[in-house]
Amino acid sequence: MSFPAFLRNPGIASRYAHLIPGSVERAAKPRTSKADSGHGREGKRRIRRRENAKFTSNPHVVPPSAKDYAIAQSAPKRTFPQPIPRSLRSTDVPEKDAPSFDPASAKAGQFTLTLKGMRKELRRNGPMTEGLVLDVEAALLDWLEKGDVVIFAASGVTRTMAPDTLSFSTDGPIREVERTPARLVWAIEENAYARYIVHCVCRWHSVVSYSESAGQSNRQLH
Repeated sequence: MSFPAFLRNPGIASRYAHLIPGSVERAAKPRTSKADSGHGREGKRRIRRRENAKFTSNPHVVPPSAKDYAIAQSAPKRTFPQPIPRSLRSTDVPEKDAPSFDPASAKAGQFTLTLKGMRKELRRNGPMTEGLVLDVEAALLDWLEKGDVVIFAASGVTRTMAPDTLSFSTDGPIREVERTPARLVWAIEENAYARYIVHCVCRWHSVVSYSESAGQSNRQLH
């Protein structure tokens, strides 16, 4: 009575394997250590020693010196030749005196009132100021919309800027001198309050304005 093959060797897939020729167990391969398993698994030191051992029989091979380990640094290249030619030499610029600080001039360009406070102050001065503000604003908006070119307007053009005393003409206290799409020049004679109103209206409409002297008693407002 034979012993079942799958009980004799559980690893055999067929139970008739003992009847097949050449199915005898093969001899097991001898185990190899990790050090002898191949160059791919060797350590770096072992590989370095093996490579260095190739040069032991060469009498011309010498160990590296300290100079060989030094990192070479490239010399900096100059942009201009030395010595610098006369055409490239720079000359010292003479010092310039700093401008003197004028507190009055620095304070003149500051806004001391907000837009809300400016409207409140103008409204407080009565109907005469209100009429002048409306006329100045109408003339300013007309210039912003049309942008005509008029230089030294004719004396026949007249328009009232405020009741009784102020008029917008070439002969009155407020007269137009020049009008271009980029600039509007008015001449206001001996009336600082009228210039103040014009500056307030320009600021309200985000228009840059300034005044300058154009004679002894005449100031032009740009």
